[in-house]
Order: sequence, then C-alpha cells, then structure tokens
Amino acid sequence: MGLMSAFFGNKQGHNGSGLMGLASSGYGEALNPDNPGWQGIHRSVPILQKPRGFSAHEAGALQAKAQQIEVQTANAKAAMKSLEKIESCDRDLHVSYRGYQAVVAQEHDKKLAANTEYAKALNPLREAKRQREVILEQYVAKTNGVLKGLDTWSQQTSGYFN
Repeated sequence: MGLMSAFFGNKQGHNGSGLMGLASSGYGEALNPDNPGWQGIHRSVPILQKPRGFSAHEAGALQAKAQQIEVQTANAKAAMKSLEKIESCDRDLHVSYRGYQAVVAQEHDKKLAANTEYAKALNPLREAKRQREVILEQYVAKTNGVLKGLDTWSQQTSGYFN
C-alpha cells in the first residue's frame, strides 16, 4: 500500500473520512535504530554510463522530463514539509496524552492512598464498636432480667392489691 493509499484509502473499504488507516503506532514501523528506513538513493532517471550524443527529440524529451521532475520535486518538498508538521503535531499530541496519563495515574494513586487512610481510621473503630455492642447486649440482658422479675412479681402479687 502506498503512502497516498494509506492516507486516503482505496475504493474498497473507504470509510468516508478521507483519511483511512492513517498510522499505526507500532515501534517496528517508526524510524529507529532497529528500523532505519529506506537506505537507497532516489534517481529519477538512470545514470548515463558513458558520454554519448543526443538527438533533438531526446534532448526535448529530457528537458520535458526535467521540468516534470522539477515540479514533482517542489510538490514533494511541500508534501515533506506537511508530513514533518503532521509528525510534529503527532508528537505534541503524544506528549500531551502521556502527561495526561501520568496525572491520571498520580491522582488515582492519591485516591487509593486516601482509601487506605480511611481504612486505617476505621479499623480501630471496629474494636470499639464491638465492645459497645457487648456492653449493650449485657445491659439489654440485665434489663430483660429485671423486666422478667417484675412480671413474675406482678403475677405473684396480683391478688393482694385488688
């Protein structure tokens, strides 16, 4: 798939956005020490191996080709400038996104730390709550015993006070 096909897609599978499958972010595709990219030398025409004469027709064709290459080179330079700008913008976006991710991770860590501090504060309260529940159960049992005693006494003495 050529560069322009990568940008604009082809007739099959075109998603309507105008830019299809722009760039995958794989390390293997980026220029790096392990992938230095194309190392050849671009030549628009083959090298002349020895001197020779040219006909007027050949000279005219070479002049036309030279003009065509000159226009293509100017267009290529403009395209390269645009690609450089796109790459720079991609870098800015990437750096900004990584900064955002760092903030998210740091803030998430602070939230987890707050949860830990909250748990540390609650844990000692568990024992105090358990002790209060035991004391409350003892008082309820004592009160129920007193009430049961009063009911018994009331039943035993019900005939004396009428």
